[in-house]
Parts: sequence; C-alpha cells; structure tokens
Amino acid sequence: MKLTNKLFWGSIILVVTMNTSYADWATITPEQLQQQSDLIVVGEMIGETTLQDSENKTPVRLGVIQVSETLKGNSTEIVLLRMPAYGPGVVRSSTDVNFTKGQRGLWYLQAGEHGYYFASRPDRFLAMEQASERIETLRCGDKPEDTPNK
Repeated sequence: MKLTNKLFWGSIILVVTMNTSYADWATITPEQLQQQSDLIVVGEMIGETTLQDSENKTPVRLGVIQVSETLKGNSTEIVLLRMPAYGPGVVRSSTDVNFTKGQRGLWYLQAGEHGYYFASRPDRFLAMEQASERIETLRCGDKPEDTPNK
C-alpha cells in the first residue's frame, strides 16, 4: 500500500511540474493586422506545391493564391504563400499555420524572401463569410470597426 501511495503522489508531482507548451497568439486588432501587413488581398488558394530548396536541401511548400482584389500593396494576380513543409526530417511546430486549396477570403500577408509571402497567424486569413465588413472598411480607407471612434 505504501508503494502505491508513493507512486500516486510521485505521478501527481511529475504532472504538476512538467513543462508544457502550446501555440498561443496574442490578440491584435484589425487595425494592427492592417499596419503589420505588406499585402492585403481578397483571393482564393487555388493550389499548392512543394519545391526543394537548392541551397539547404529542405522542402519549401508554396500555396498559390489567385487574387481578385488588392486592398493594400502592389496589385498582383497571383501570390505565392510560403507555408510549413511536411515530410521526412521536417520538424512540425504547434504554431504552424496551414491553409488548403479552396479557401477564399481576405488575406493579410507579410513579405518574405524571394517574392514569397507569409501568413504567420491564423487571423491573417478571414473567410469570405466573415470578411465582407472588413473588406468594405479597407476599401473605404477608414479605421476598422473594432477600433474605438474618437
């Protein structure tokens, strides 16, 4: 009985003192997203591909966004979105943000190397069903509705 009691309390102490990690993003306003974005577009991810980086031999996964409207940044018809790669020897992170073919909506993108863009937070994409008011706000050049009026 004493051994069982020791194992029980030892397990409890182990669980309480273990380091845990999980993905967490601080909340930011639509205005902050707008300011921190190099390119804001309305578009649809029409496909993806994985390439091999010739310099360091690691896979590079790219999504292709067909742009229907540019709201900030240089107007373009296609955007290459760099996403986390998968495969043998590739370390996955709990903070990886992934998108799939067919996703259509508002994209808040940050410029990266070689003409790629990143969407490093889940709130950098807003599906069309939820994006219409925000798109109108961006078109008008007003502050996003979530910020207090002065």
